[in-house]
Amino acid sequence: MARMGMEAEMIYRIGSNFMKQPESVNKQSGFTMLELLVVLLIVALISGIGLTFISSLNKQFSFPALRGAVVSLLRFARNQAFTEKTSSYVIFDSKEKQMYGLIHKNIRLWHMENIEDNKTSGAFGFNGEISGDVTVVTHGRYGNSLMFKNGGTINFGNIAFQGDEVSLILEMWVYPVSQTEQTVMMFQNDPLTIKSDLSVECKIGDLQLISAPNIIRLGKWTHFKILYDSDDALFPAGHTGCLRLFLDDKLVLETIGVNSLGGRGKTFFIGSASDTFCGKIDEVIIGVIVEVERKEIQPLNVLITSNIKPVDDKIKISFNAQGNLENNSAIEINFSLLSKKDDFNININSSGIVQLK
Repeated sequence: MARMGMEAEMIYRIGSNFMKQPESVNKQSGFTMLELLVVLLIVALISGIGLTFISSLNKQFSFPALRGAVVSLLRFARNQAFTEKTSSYVIFDSKEKQMYGLIHKNIRLWHMENIEDNKTSGAFGFNGEISGDVTVVTHGRYGNSLMFKNGGTINFGNIAFQGDEVSLILEMWVYPVSQTEQTVMMFQNDPLTIKSDLSVECKIGDLQLISAPNIIRLGKWTHFKILYDSDDALFPAGHTGCLRLFLDDKLVLETIGVNSLGGRGKTFFIGSASDTFCGKIDEVIIGVIVEVERKEIQPLNVLITSNIKPVDDKIKISFNAQGNLENNSAIEINFSLLSKKDDFNININSSGIVQLK
């Protein structure tokens, strides 16, 4: 019996040694299913944290960036108006969730300082062709000026633009000396006329403006500015033209209607051989309105509100030549941009100063 017990124990030990393999042979390469699941869970957790952090960063920085862009655009438009001595605009389109600026850019300029070979020199390589009684005189609005008598004219040539897609500014300093009906300027066949009662009549295409009497002073300089625009951001839908007359940088007359200039260019004259202008002219400028800094604010789902009434879902903020607010309906403008979690308010006072509230 003892012998049989010893043999059994020996067999058990041999079997155990046979079953026991070296560690190097039993070691597996790769991962178990449990290990893979643990790794995937960790990756998912890290990704979730990262996406939340990135989303937080976007919310944190995109809205303040928009705030900075709004303030920058408003201040740029105001500075541009003051520098160029003309109107500029900022448009907030609450329907399309966009904002952009409309500023004045000069394309022709004549200082009216000299006459040489029956021409007065102009900037950008464009000279004016003189015909009739036009002479250089001192004591202009800026330096010399040109005196017109007896049907004298200056032909400034053709102004090119794309038909209805035009925003045009015509401006000059005028010093009338005769109280008779006289044509100061001709834009193709459309005149700017000073009447015998010292009222002003202005016409471009089918749009016409007629002022009250005695708006012009004899023997005094007056700054004329005519603005024609077909940008639908500046007036209600259904209208294709807007004509404004400014005297000494103040809006005097305005009309909105259906208008078509047609063609690709118009000739521009100072004076008229048939309807004689008698007086001095200085600093003749032709400009256009160009769009700048269009920004998309749609991704932020921003709501725009203001104390001025929108026109076709557009809020228009205008600055005049002094950098002041040009909106006749508001002494100051307050408007807000609101998102789900953020908001900011901006105030523009009557002097055009832009401030965050």
